[in-house]
Amino acid sequence: MAEKELVANTGLSAELIAAAVEYQRRISDLESRLTFMEVTIDALDSVVTKQHDLIDAMREQLKTVLIQMGGSNLTKDSEPPPHY
Repeated sequence: MAEKELVANTGLSAELIAAAVEYQRRISDLESRLTFMEVTIDALDSVVTKQHDLIDAMREQLKTVLIQMGGSNLTKDSEPPPHY
């Protein structure tokens, strides 16, 4: 409904109707922004979850490598080979 029709049909002032229309526009804008933010947050959450899983896998691989190296003759205290 046009603002003039609302003024005529409701008896409210034009200023009040204009304010209500402006508030409705602002609310719609905020709802659109909120929807965009929710989609963005979901996408970021997915990325963080994948990175967390990758880091966990890399930690396990590092543990395996360190255990394998610990079983060899390579230690901090051993002397380097003669070709150094």
